[in-house]
Amino acid sequence: MQLTNIAEQFEAMGVSVVAMTYDSIEILQEVSEEEGISFTLLRDEGMTHVNRLGILNNTDYEPGQRAYGVPYPGIFL
Repeated sequence: MQLTNIAEQFEAMGVSVVAMTYDSIEILQEVSEEEGISFTLLRDEGMTHVNRLGILNNTDYEPGQRAYGVPYPGIFL
């Protein structure tokens, strides 16, 4: 995960790093352990934030395709 590689640099500048996904808590824990993630991972239950931010990707793929409905990546400071 690219963010893992640069999170310490941001934190050294006083910027807190947080990532948000709609994945389950179990998946978040698994990914955190596998990738050695030290920053906070948040769960967007029901994709509330995805929908409010308007980053739902439902135009690039057809329903039934694996990536249909996966949010566009975003960075917010």
